[in-house]
Amino acid sequence: MAYMKNIVALVFLLMVNLGLAQNFTNGQAIYSVQMVVPDSVKTMKGYDKSMVEGMSYGMSQLELALNFDMTKSSFVCAEKVQNEGSDLSLFIMPAKITIDVTNPYFYRVNDSTVNKETSALGELSYVGLSVKNLQWVLTKESKVINGYPCFKATATYSFISHKGNATKNIVAWYAPGIAVHYGPKNYVGLPGLIVELAEGPFLYQMKSITFNIPDLKILEKSPEATIFTQKEFNEKLANSSSYQEMSKHLKK
Repeated sequence: MAYMKNIVALVFLLMVNLGLAQNFTNGQAIYSVQMVVPDSVKTMKGYDKSMVEGMSYGMSQLELALNFDMTKSSFVCAEKVQNEGSDLSLFIMPAKITIDVTNPYFYRVNDSTVNKETSALGELSYVGLSVKNLQWVLTKESKVINGYPCFKATATYSFISHKGNATKNIVAWYAPGIAVHYGPKNYVGLPGLIVELAEGPFLYQMKSITFNIPDLKILEKSPEATIFTQKEFNEKLANSSSYQEMSKHLKK
């Protein structure tokens, strides 16, 4: 009986939110991110507690904004106001680099890629992250997050790192009541906004959402800049003089 009551309540919330979803033309979702370290890792040899605490602080100072309308979105990282005198403030940039949010992400509905901005090659360009590399598996598992009925989806994201082919395990919770296909970074394509995302040990959570913002600014990529595939970008970066110089210093 309790199970049926939960199902009825979930369906009711879903219907209410689906009704609300028809009444917006744009929105801004604000996300936080944290690093979730399993207890088993904390007991491993070489575990650096102070480093983890510093990175956790750095991530706590990030505010991630997803601005969207019905055809496009941009995902941008900003920093909260923090005490610059704190030693922990030194972890903010490493935290941004670790979760790869130093530059904006851009997406247009029905595009085959999410474009990540970069200036690593000495000029403005983009890395096109293929949407096809996200093979979402939808499940019936559900829960309510911030008042929105959400459903679980999983994926194994395939990508090319500087070391070669790699994968990430992704768990997303999306809200059909917010009927757009966007999410943090390059995680798009689900039948509802992603309100919670686990990317390996990094957990993104939507803290707030505002609809129908007058003059909402949605950043768009420059039409003049080159878009590279991840493989092309990695090859050009590896051959760049700045990367080779950095590699020499690291080997010393």
